[in-house]
Amino acid sequence: MNTSPFASCWRPCVGWICAAGLAYQLLVFPILVAFLPKIQALDLGTLVTLLGGLLGFGGLRTFEKLRSVARN
Repeated sequence: MNTSPFASCWRPCVGWICAAGLAYQLLVFPILVAFLPKIQALDLGTLVTLLGGLLGFGGLRTFEKLRSVARN
């Protein structure tokens, strides 16, 4: 486990930001449009790209751990 807050916290932080953006876009935004018709939507392409990157890095990390080449 890394003791540096930057190294150990950036991925979960970006994950939570991505999850909040997707929750807003897919759950909250459709409800808000009924009450506030001029509200702006988020760019879903950017959120999906971010999510794909996070999942890719997570898969790579799992692969490294399974092959025992991960740094301690």
